[in-house]
Amino acid sequence: MGRTYCSIHVWSTEPVANGDFRFQSFSSGWQTYLPECDDFSNPEVAQKIARKISKSTQAPVLWFYEADGDFLCLKFYLDGKQFASYSGDGIGPNKNLFQIPQLIGYEEGQKRRFSRILNCSDPELQIPLLEEFFGVCLLPVPEWPEEDAPSVSRTRGDSRFREFAEAEKLLMGKHAPVRAEMVQELEGILRDADWEYLWFPESPKGPLPHFRTHYYLLSKARATGAESVPVCFRNGQIERISPEEMRREGADQPYPHRWIGEDPRFRQEFCPDRLVFADTAPAAYAGREMRLPGGFYGLGFDGKKRLVLHDDRQTFAIVDENLKIVAKQRLKGDIRDIDGDYILTVGEKGITGTIRVYRMVDGKNTNHSAMGGI
Repeated sequence: MGRTYCSIHVWSTEPVANGDFRFQSFSSGWQTYLPECDDFSNPEVAQKIARKISKSTQAPVLWFYEADGDFLCLKFYLDGKQFASYSGDGIGPNKNLFQIPQLIGYEEGQKRRFSRILNCSDPELQIPLLEEFFGVCLLPVPEWPEEDAPSVSRTRGDSRFREFAEAEKLLMGKHAPVRAEMVQELEGILRDADWEYLWFPESPKGPLPHFRTHYYLLSKARATGAESVPVCFRNGQIERISPEEMRREGADQPYPHRWIGEDPRFRQEFCPDRLVFADTAPAAYAGREMRLPGGFYGLGFDGKKRLVLHDDRQTFAIVDENLKIVAKQRLKGDIRDIDGDYILTVGEKGITGTIRVYRMVDGKNTNHSAMGGI
């Protein structure tokens, strides 16, 4: 199970004069708040304290939060008001991110580095990268004997980041082992459920009106009464199908939701996040377990029977038989489905959206493909 913990730090070379709170400087340029209680895991309480501290000092106040090892959040407060924020859960808002480097003493030219750190999908790696960037320990232990102070000291630098950037280049660059080429792009919205009961009769005892995997309704826009047509994601594209096939093959699933990455060959478990592979999984994975890297979930297996993961940042990853990520690529749109070597993504804006199909390609065998309609 991951950590759930908050910390508060003031960007100041001078000690913070506040009789209500205790501080200690473990790293140059930072004053770290020492909580009175051992349990400092409540983010709402910690944010109120950070805001209160910022009212009594002219310096920026950093509130940091790690949620069960799954994602990170941070906020900077000035004069009792939130100035900048980052939410790694993909739900909370991000604000003034690229003003943070200058806020803590950096000159111009650090925005790209900071952006790449925030886009790191593994909190276990993201935390030391942020600590190196900020120059402060973000996860000091609650009990801090003075003799252990050097263990929570941090110095600004870029050695960890350079190692990270080089590793990412090997996984995601133009010479990556696996790349993605877009083979189809459509305008419209995909729906995976028949909530209006236009295709299947309503039944109070179920099953619920979710279509089978790969089956969807395609509409030009998200609007009441918008015309929709049945389609199937197969053969490397979104294909229009007949009403007869939709009613025969797209039958509802007996679940309240159709989860991305549903696959009988593995199941996802939590605390810690891991995949447990069934005996029916490809031989390299059958009967094994894999601890998932932070932020990733199971998606399926490609045409070469390799495990494919995805995250909420539009990235897919290829996992080899040693359960190591050997390639990563970021796509346009949110990942929705996989069929062999093809991945389906959707991106919505207002009442309409864009649907794309990508083909995973090994090595340098990328071909130029035309965009297709249906």
